[in-house]
Amino acid sequence: AWNSSTKTATLIREYMPACHRILNGLAAGIVEGDKHEDDLVAARFELEEECHLGGGTWHRLTEEGISVPMDKYVVTEVTP
Repeated sequence: AWNSSTKTATLIREYMPACHRILNGLAAGIVEGDKHEDDLVAARFELEEECHLGGGTWHRLTEEGISVPMDKYVVTEVTP
């Protein structure tokens, strides 16, 4: 979540099972067909649920129909 007034972003700390670490990241969630009518509704719900934030003006960061996959159960770090 980006606050355009204060020019700050909201990050959450959560446990990532794949790498067994607590990491900072953006609020994220899954679009559930039986619970959310579209991705904007899902995004608002997740932000409210995980960060206790709501309202404001929403701006799409990707093209319509494009999502950025994130999976906290997959190891994404590079190990030498």
